[in-house]
Amino acid sequence: YLLAVFLMSILLSVVVALGSLLHPVVGLALALYAACQYYARFMATGAVIVLEERLNPITAMMRSWTLTRKNGLRIGNFVFLLMIAALVVLTVLSIVVGIITALTMGQGRAAEIVSGFVSSVMAATILAYLAAIIVAVYRQMTGGAPDTVQATFE
Repeated sequence: YLLAVFLMSILLSVVVALGSLLHPVVGLALALYAACQYYARFMATGAVIVLEERLNPITAMMRSWTLTRKNGLRIGNFVFLLMIAALVVLTVLSIVVGIITALTMGQGRAAEIVSGFVSSVMAATILAYLAAIIVAVYRQMTGGAPDTVQATFE
């Protein structure tokens, strides 16, 4: 996992640097897209380690790469859209909760604690959905005939 994160950080640094030459927002958007594409290829690594009991991380990463070989771009696009939706939902809900707590509790420490707690619960919920999506992707990539799995993404 550390190896995958290290390689992704190098990739993201290059993409942000190149994209920032055009515009900072373009650089961040390209970096997010590149990260999602990269993550899509290795997202099944944890599931491979747990469900197939492959304890060698390099072998698990290679297995994840093999599982997502023909559908990597589609999975990456799905993850990208999911991240955009999650960012929008988290932002909107954080703003709404912040406004409500500021109106009811004022500008004190209690309002910050409540807003932080609600934001943490929302982030944990999104991460739980992401874990379920990872297992679902793993199950679809390993189960059924190749034609059936391919038809799922078309």
